[in-house]
Parts: sequence; C-alpha cells; structure tokens
Amino acid sequence: MYLEEHYEGGTPCDLPDKKSPRKTAVRYECDPQLSTSEAYIQHVEEEASCEYVITVKVGSLCSLSAFMPPNLIEPNKIICQPFVSKEVIEKFLVDTIRKKEDMKEAASRARKSLELVQRIQRRRAAMRRTELLRDPSSKTSALRSYIDNEYQTAVKEYMKDALQARTGDSNSEELTNTAGTLSREIDDIDRTF
Repeated sequence: MYLEEHYEGGTPCDLPDKKSPRKTAVRYECDPQLSTSEAYIQHVEEEASCEYVITVKVGSLCSLSAFMPPNLIEPNKIICQPFVSKEVIEKFLVDTIRKKEDMKEAASRARKSLELVQRIQRRRAAMRRTELLRDPSSKTSALRSYIDNEYQTAVKEYMKDALQARTGDSNSEELTNTAGTLSREIDDIDRTF
C-alpha cells in the first residue's frame, strides 16, 4: 500500500500532439529498513507522455500497519469448514448411488423390454404375411388387435425404461405418457411403410 500525491501544472509538454502541462504522481511507500526520518527515491517512471510517477521509500509510514509490505504483516488465520453439512453430503451421495443403481436396473429392464418388442414384431410380421395370403376374418382381426395392443404396451415399457436408464429420472406420469405417445407414433409410421 502507498500514499500518493498528485502534482499538475508543470512545464508544457514539448510533444507536438500533446500541449498540456506535465503531471507527476509521487508515491510514498514503507521501507522497514529505514528510520522514521530517512527517505530515498526508488525510481522514476514515465507512465505516459509527460506523465511521471516517482516512487519514494520512507521509514515514517512503517509505523502504520496498513502500509507495511505484505510479507511483513502477520497473516490472518484462515479456518476452513465445509460449506454444506455432513448430513447433506451423505444424502447427496446416497441419492447419487441410488440413482446410478436405478439407471442400471432400468437399462436391464429396457434390454428385456426390447427383446419382447422384437418377439412381438416377428409375430406381427408373420401375421401380416398370413393376411396377405388369405382374406382377413373376424378371428384374425381380433388376434391382430390383441397383438397390436401387446406391441403398444411393450414398446411403451421399453421406451420408458430406456429413458430412465439414460436420464436417471424415476418413473413419472409425464415420462410414461411421453413414452406412450412416442410408441403410438412409431407404430403409425411402421404401419405406413
């Protein structure tokens, strides 16, 4: 830290683009090796054209602790403590571990659901081939409706489990509804082609 005095109105600057008077700032800094009546000019620096900074080391400022050099001031003691409580940290860790386990379980359920979806798709494809060979009857329509519903349910479960496995979100009504909507839209696309 230093004490600074500013002096303006010096001789005119002799540069063609700057005709204002010269300015000087004198900075007084503590030097603990000096007695209170001693002083010396440490250096003179031209910060800008015709603007100077003179640094003067003095002993008299050292009697004030604010002006002592940082390495000579006794540092404040820093006490470290956690920002959050131990209970909050434990709860966070338990929740994180549970979420990862839930994601693994959901991934396992998603794999099983996908296998079921693939089995139902094979049954649907076989039924379509059979329908192409003969006229659809009322039994075939009822069976087809049953398989379509089974397919919708299986796809919905697969999508719900897959979303939970990827995001870690637990089963919610919104997630279930979104999975159901997506499965119906996918089935509509599948029927079109």
